[in-house]
Amino acid sequence: MKKFKIIFQALFRRLLAHWKKPSAPVVSPSAAPLPSLPVFPFPVHSGDLVWCLMPLPQKELDQIPEGHQIRPYWIAAVKTDHVTGFYCSSKPIKKCPAASQFVISNAVTQIRDTHVDLRRIFRIPVANLIEPICSVPAVVQNQANKRLILQHRQNQNRPAFRFPVPLIPAPGDLLHSRGLILDCSEQSCTIVPRCNPNAESAVGGRINNRVFYFNARQTQTLPLFKLTANDIAGLADWELLSRIRLENRKARSRTSPPKHKQNAYVRKPAPFACGQILEEWGGQQYVFLCATRTHRYGYVYDDFMPDKLVCLKSDLIVTPERLPEDQLNDDLEALIEVQENPQMIQLLRQVQKQKDLPFPFLRSTPPRYRISAV
Repeated sequence: MKKFKIIFQALFRRLLAHWKKPSAPVVSPSAAPLPSLPVFPFPVHSGDLVWCLMPLPQKELDQIPEGHQIRPYWIAAVKTDHVTGFYCSSKPIKKCPAASQFVISNAVTQIRDTHVDLRRIFRIPVANLIEPICSVPAVVQNQANKRLILQHRQNQNRPAFRFPVPLIPAPGDLLHSRGLILDCSEQSCTIVPRCNPNAESAVGGRINNRVFYFNARQTQTLPLFKLTANDIAGLADWELLSRIRLENRKARSRTSPPKHKQNAYVRKPAPFACGQILEEWGGQQYVFLCATRTHRYGYVYDDFMPDKLVCLKSDLIVTPERLPEDQLNDDLEALIEVQENPQMIQLLRQVQKQKDLPFPFLRSTPPRYRISAV
C-alpha cells in the first residue's frame, strides 16, 4: 500500500509541473517574416531573348542530353518571382505546324535564325535564367503579334498573349478580300490584289497552308486608318514578297518610259527629314539624307564615320530619332571625302547647303495610324 502511495505522489508531482509550465507565445501573423523574393541575375524585359535552363521536372530534365538542357526562350512577361516565355530552337521545330512557328532572323540575334514555338507559354523560375542573348526590336514583335492573332483565331486554346507594341501594317500582310500589302508609307499602303492562277503577271505562293495568286501588275492604295486587326488573314514570307516585287518592277518598266541616268542626281522633296533615323525589319538603322527622282540616299547608322552611301528601301520604318545637326554635318563631310563621282559630290554639297526641300507633307515623326486591336 505504501508503494502505491509513493508512485501516485510521483505522478501527481509530474502532472503538476506540466500544468505550471508556461505556454509558448502566440506569434501574430503580421509579425511573421515575409519570404524573400528571388533576385534576377540580370535585367529582363518583355521581348528579350534569353538563354534558360529548360523549366522541366528533374526527372524529365535528366533524360535530355546535357548540352541541350539550356535553350533560348523569348520572354513574354516578367513577374516578381518568375518570367514567362516561348520555347525557341535554332532549327524548325518538329511536330509544330508552320502557322504556330515564328522566325526571328539572324540579323537580330547575330547568331542564327531562331524558330519560336507560339503554341504554349512556359513559366520559367528566376533560377533558370542563364544569360541574355538580345532584345528583339518592336517591328519583329509587331509581326509576331499578328501570328499570335491568327493562331488564336484558329484555336481558342492557344495563348491570347500580345507583346506590348502597337499593331502596325507591314509588307507581306495578307488582307481579307483586299490582297497583299506590297509596301507601306506613313499614311497609306500599296496592295496587290488576288487573281486567278491563269491571269497575266500572276505570282503564286503558299500562305497558311493555302496557295494564293496575286496580280503583280495591278496595285491600289489604301489609307492605313481603314485597317483593323480583323483584316489580317495571313503573313507571306519574304521569298513570295520578293517575287511579287520583281514582277511588279518588270511590269512598270515595260509600261513606263526609260529614265535618264541624270535623274539619279536630281533632288526632289522627300517624305522624311534629312537626318531622320529609319529602321528595317532586322533592326539595322539608317540615316536618311535626301531623295532624287530615282533613289533615296542614306547611310548605315553606327558608331563609326560613314564611308559609303546606300540606296534605301521603300519599306523602312520611321523612328522618333533624328541625328543632331553637328553630327550630320560631320558625316556629310566624311561622305564627300570618299566620293569619286563628281555628280554625287555636287548632290551632297546641295544637301549641306539645304537639308530639306520645301514639302507640304514633310513629317519627321512615326506614323500616327496603327491597326486597332481586337
